Amino acid sequence: MTVTVKYFATFCLETNFTQQEELTLEENTTVIELIQLLTDKYGTGFEKRLFTAEKELNPLCWIIVNQQRLKKKNELNLKLNPEDTISFSPPMIMGG
Repeated sequence: MTVTVKYFATFCLETNFTQQEELTLEENTTVIELIQLLTDKYGTGFEKRLFTAEKELNPLCWIIVNQQRLKKKNELNLKLNPEDTISFSPPMIMGG
């Protein structure tokens, strides 16, 4: 299956300035498995942005699947579907 992965702001630094890519994954791949694949591809700096030293989700990094933010570590077991969009981003700050 193919998914779209988007990287914003500081995550672009970890991905050698890649902003978006299409990845082919095995069926039933979970978000945590995707994170491991991306860590293997881009290095441990990618994973360090996502998790605290205590291995909890870093509140300064957002993981968004199809416009739904994952807020709890157990949500990383979510199975991805074909054509899902997964975004890695620092918190969005809106103003006006």
